[in-house]
Amino acid sequence: MEGWGGRVIDQLAHDLQNEFPGVEGFSPRSLKYMRALAVAWPEESIVQQLIAQLPWGHNVRVLDRVKDRPTREWYLRAALEHGWSQNVLVHMISGQLHEREGKALTNFKRSLPPPGSDMAEQILRDPYNFDFLTLTEPFAERELERGLLAHLRDLLLELGRGFALAVKYPWLLMVDLSI
Repeated sequence: MEGWGGRVIDQLAHDLQNEFPGVEGFSPRSLKYMRALAVAWPEESIVQQLIAQLPWGHNVRVLDRVKDRPTREWYLRAALEHGWSQNVLVHMISGQLHEREGKALTNFKRSLPPPGSDMAEQILRDPYNFDFLTLTEPFAERELERGLLAHLRDLLLELGRGFALAVKYPWLLMVDLSI
């Protein structure tokens, strides 16, 4: 038996794999993520209400990429609400959606009653992040149009849920956003 910290997780992973042959998910890496998840959310209620409703990979991506708990929970709730794939979740985190959503200047509070105005504000974000276009100024409108069409998937992800797109060419709408 080795001393304290002497590859305990590796030994535990080995023992679990021997005890439960054919059952996956007991690698040292998975056990480290399990521990990180337990440390991040020690309350059973949050685990049952949010964490357990999403695939393991979603939780791991949020643990890896987001450091503070409220922001982690925001992304997990958004992923659950919008049905984001892991790749979309990572895209939203890297684009800092949490920081941008609901930041657009609007007159919704003055124009709409509270439930509608709150929902309308939450849908909008400002500024939109079109870094995927890699345009350098000055650029022509035609370059912008070509870039948006070439990166249609990224554009639709950036515009977000509830965005309606009417296009001249219906075949453009056959884009798999779940990737």
